[in-house]
Order: sequence, then C-alpha cells, then structure tokens
Amino acid sequence: MKRSFSAFQDDIKPYVGPKAARVSYAELQRLSFVPEHICARPELQILPGHRRFSKVPWNNPQETTELFSFGRPKEEKLKSHHHLQREATAPTVNVVNRRPLHRQRESGGVREYPRDPATGRKRTVYTHHLREWGLTTVLTLVKQYHKIVHVWDSITALAELWHPQTHTFIFPGFEATILLEELELMLGLSKYKRGEEHALSYTMAPINVWSILEEITTKKTDLYSMTSRSHVHLLPISQWVVSQCKRKTGNHLAIAKATAIYIYGVILFPTEDDAISLPNLSIIDSVSEGMSIAQAVLGYLYAGLSSAATGGSFYGSIIALELWMGMHIQFRTMDNLSTECKSMLHHPLTFVGAPLYMTPQAWCKTAQVKGMKEWRDYFKTMTVTEFDMSPRFLHNKMIYLPQRTGLALRLIGNKALVLYNLDRCHLQCGDARTVVPLLSHYPPIQELKRNDDQDERDVRSTIVHWEGCTTSLLQAEVVEDEDVTREYLEALKRVRSAAPGA
Repeated sequence: MKRSFSAFQDDIKPYVGPKAARVSYAELQRLSFVPEHICARPELQILPGHRRFSKVPWNNPQETTELFSFGRPKEEKLKSHHHLQREATAPTVNVVNRRPLHRQRESGGVREYPRDPATGRKRTVYTHHLREWGLTTVLTLVKQYHKIVHVWDSITALAELWHPQTHTFIFPGFEATILLEELELMLGLSKYKRGEEHALSYTMAPINVWSILEEITTKKTDLYSMTSRSHVHLLPISQWVVSQCKRKTGNHLAIAKATAIYIYGVILFPTEDDAISLPNLSIIDSVSEGMSIAQAVLGYLYAGLSSAATGGSFYGSIIALELWMGMHIQFRTMDNLSTECKSMLHHPLTFVGAPLYMTPQAWCKTAQVKGMKEWRDYFKTMTVTEFDMSPRFLHNKMIYLPQRTGLALRLIGNKALVLYNLDRCHLQCGDARTVVPLLSHYPPIQELKRNDDQDERDVRSTIVHWEGCTTSLLQAEVVEDEDVTREYLEALKRVRSAAPGA
C-alpha cells in the first residue's frame, strides 16, 4: 500500500532548530578531535593482510564455474565466460520475442529457456530467478571475485578522510560521498522511485532465521550447520548449493535463494569470511518480492566506514567502494587508447564497467601512486579537477535531495537508520559551493530494535521525508562565484582532517 506524504505526519519529530546542530558543530571542527579517529593514528591500517576480505577460500574458480553452470553441457562449462556463442545448427526461435531457445530434458518432456543475449549461453533456471531479482551485476562480480585484488593502501588512506558525523569524505576543497543513485547504477540494483516507498526493504519484526532457511532446506542437520547465534555461515550454504546442482534436484527457487545469500555475504553485506549477520539475512525475502535494497546496502557501507574511521573493523561492500573510487578518482575513459590499462586488470570495473561507460581501455590517473604515504599525500593535495564530479554514467541523472534544512534524509538499513548528507556535497549534486551546512540534529547512526514502537515511528517518519524530498538534475558543468567559493574553503578548513604533524 502506498503511503501519502501526510499519512504519518503526526509521527515526525519536530525540528529542534539550529541550536542543537550548533552544539554538536563544535565537535566537527577537526577530524582529529573525533575520539579514536584513524587520522590521528597514521600507523594504523585497515585490516592489513587480515583474512577478512581476503580471497574467500571456498569461492575458487572451479566451484564457482560448477555453481553457475548447472544445466549446461560439460564441454561448454569448461569454456571461458567470454566465449562467443558456439557455432551450431540453427537454434529454435521463440516466435513471440524472437529469442533463440535451448531445450532441457525433463521427466515430462522438453522444456525451453531463453539464451543469454550477451553471451549466447543458455540460462539456468535458478540464475534466471537471480536476474529477475535484479542481481545480474552482483552475480557477475561474485563469478569473477577470485580475480579481484583489493588495494588496501588506497582504501585506508581514503577512510582517513571519512567523517563519522557527516558521512562524507572531507577533501581539501570539497566534500564527497557515495550517492544512492551511484550505488544503484554501479551494482545494478533496483532504483528507488519517489511514490514507491512501500517497495523499500526493511523489517521491524523479530528475525526468525530458521523460517527463512526452511524455504531452502528442512533438514535439521543442514539448518544446524548453517546457523549460529548471530550469523549464518556461507560455507555450508555454498556446499549445499553445489550438491543440489550436481544432483540436478530441480529445486530451482530454493537454489536461487541460497545463491542469493551467498552473493549477499560476498558482495553486498560482507562482515567476515564465511558469515552473514542475521539482520542482513532477512533481506532475502525482500529481493525475491522485487523490493529495493540499495538503501540497506549503502547504509551498511556507511556504518562500516565509520567503524573503520574510528579504529574498528571495516565491513560493508568493499566492491562498491572500489567501484566508486575507480569512477571518480582512479580512472578516466579515453576513446583513443589502443592498449588495456594494466592497473585495471584486477579492478571490479574490468568486469562490470560497460554499463558505466568504462572499459579497460582507460587512463589510470593514479598509476604512479604507490604505498600508504603516497596515497595520503595524493588525497591531501587533491583538487576539484582531479576528482571526476560528473562521470558519464551520471550525466542527466536525477538525484533526490532533502526538501529543506532540518528534514535530513536517512538511509533505512537492516539494523540502523543512517544519516545521508548528500546536500553537503555541492559539486556532486551539480550545484556551486556555497556554505558548509551545519550538522543535522539526527544521530549519525541510530540502531534499531525489533518490536520497538519508537523505532517504528522513526522509520515511518524517515519514509515520509523520502516521499517529500526534492529532485535535482545533475549538470556536467557548474559555474561558481570566486568570492563565495573562497568563503566556503575557509569554512571547510575547520572541518577537514588535521592529523598530528600534517
């Protein structure tokens, strides 16, 4: 049921005005004043060499090929994923949509499924479910995950610029953040549309993990091996999927849901190797029902960056962060390059860059930046021209902004409401830099409880703010006033990081 703007108007907290924001604004003067911020501890790195976010040992190429090629001939499974359509006799064609079909024998006769228009390979039934749920891009990323290399020096140096109160990266002359619209396009997730807030994925009810997993398997031994007190283990789930594919059980919907959990744990909601937290597991039903999960993914990444910036562990979609860095900071598309960029060979953009107008024939702007110190120096002197404010995939895209000051937007996550301060990032939003906004009176991260009336009212008021937000069309070029920009830069100096000795 769609909600009207005034449906929950009585539940909206009154805006307490700028006084509360000014009280907390004193804490924003320097990042080094934020307790335990890593910019004051230059010797600290984010999980260097840690097994977390390392190459997942059970996601090896052989098992992944087996996992995603059920129903294909053995000789075709062994071929490259980029192999062109095999030469064969004229395929059967569906007279309705003119797509070539393949035939798969079943006990009741012959069943036909369409071929993938990009690769020419026939689609398996359960991967067809995943594509219907909007997981095509993340499905590609998890297939190629064993080829991706994370550059922790650049990630750590970038996290040192993250402010856990504003949820923005504080660069020398501007603020920037990961926009919701960017995340939707980079990961191919279903897009948020105003007026369809009923399709946002969230739950306030207690999570019954067994009721979710029983849609996959009802064997008690399997359920016990998959679950613990606060996590669901991905290794037994992946083993179950592989066994189901090898036995050709035909339980396609259950295989699709189990594979979706596998994908969430590796790409969208990684917490640690071989585990996904219970609140993030609850999103599985939302995806199969066509609901939008982009806010939950972005909110979880924001929370992970805030945790890392204050000395905790990093969690969230590291793939999404690297895609964002690649599009804005590291690479730039070039039409006249004839050779591949070697710096991009193991970057996620190599595998999913085509919809973002990015190919391996690109120019790497940071090819000479090596090591932690050089990345810190690079970010410390980065100018507006070195940060691509408007990549081609964002041209003429509509973004959503708060309706007015005080009605700050918050991302509805699986475990928390997370402040979304995109209005601080003037240039990213296609506007000239004017003033550095005051802090919102909302907490940066508000943990949600289950079956809590106040939290449910807060979520509903957040939905109302999304219903009433304004829109802005991203412009390729922004004209700025020099005097106003100078005042903005003076105000930003009091906000950006100042590590000891800098």
